[in-house]
Amino acid sequence: MIRMVLLIILFMIMVFSVVAEVIGDRTGAPRRSNPVTELGKGITNSINNADRLAPDLSSALDRVEIKLPTLTAKKKSDEAPPMAMGDFSGQDFSGADHKEEIFAGSNVSNTIFTGALLDGAVFEGATGKNTNFDKARLAEANFNAGVFSEAVFTGADLQKSVGRAGSFAEADFSKADLSFAKFSGADLTGAKFDGGYAAGAIFIGATMKRALLVDVDMRGVRFDNADLSKADFTNTKVESAFFTGARLDGANLSEAIGLQPEQLAAACGDSSTRLPEGLTIAPCKDETL
Repeated sequence: MIRMVLLIILFMIMVFSVVAEVIGDRTGAPRRSNPVTELGKGITNSINNADRLAPDLSSALDRVEIKLPTLTAKKKSDEAPPMAMGDFSGQDFSGADHKEEIFAGSNVSNTIFTGALLDGAVFEGATGKNTNFDKARLAEANFNAGVFSEAVFTGADLQKSVGRAGSFAEADFSKADLSFAKFSGADLTGAKFDGGYAAGAIFIGATMKRALLVDVDMRGVRFDNADLSKADFTNTKVESAFFTGARLDGANLSEAIGLQPEQLAAACGDSSTRLPEGLTIAPCKDETL
């Protein structure tokens, strides 16, 4: 729009410039720098500079990690209803294609998404208690600040999904793919991850009390400052995982695979923390061994 206005102004200046040149030729007046022409050149240069800057500005914005949530649904057709801020509780979307659909702020409690295609879908701020995402495609889906307690994500594809500051208490992620997912600050109390794959995932500052992390690939996972009290890591791969500042009171790591002493150097536990033979852990400040 701005470019169009500038082009109109430039066209008018060019007309005035031509008129001034013609008048000068007819009167025989010596030619001097025409201020109207110079102004036109300046505007032309400004437009060209703006065009050159636009891609750089766009690229810079694309690099921003956290973007403002969009609460306007992307319609697949003119007849498709908006999904954002809607009430879909109890509805059945099994096998449906809602890729990149926006359910932000919606109520999807007890809703069934079994086997649905939801890659890139936005559930930010949504309420989804007991929602069934069994075997759903949810790669790069957004669950930030959502409430999905007791939701079922069994066998779901959650690669690179995000659930920062969300509530997933007692949710079932058994056999799900959570590789490189980001659930920092999330409540995952009592959540199940049995038999899943979560290499490279981020759970910084998450609450994971009593979480069942049995037979999971969690290599390279970030558990910094997470509360893992009474969590069970039986047969789980934790090579290169980070436990800096993590709380491991009563946690069972006795059969964790690949756990090294340096990984526990900045973590804390208590007398009921179970570790592989030869490993020790410092007591938490409010606990004594």
